[in-house]
Amino acid sequence: MVGSLRKAQVNLLQRIQHERNKYRMLITKTERSDVAANLGLLSPMERAQLQALTAVLERLEYQIIRVASEHLIFSGFK
Repeated sequence: MVGSLRKAQVNLLQRIQHERNKYRMLITKTERSDVAANLGLLSPMERAQLQALTAVLERLEYQIIRVASEHLIFSGFK
């Protein structure tokens, strides 16, 4: 069980990296100081993509925390 949880953590981390790479240009654009100060500089499509990316990353990060807590529980049963 512990091995499966570790594999799940690795898969989740890889998925986060994949999502960030997929939207690398958008992330780079939002990190610019002018865009960070005024998100109105993003097109409606870019704002929708950013919102979707944020939601996906939040879900993945929540799942990493959940899997890590389960890992802690099950690793105590050795």
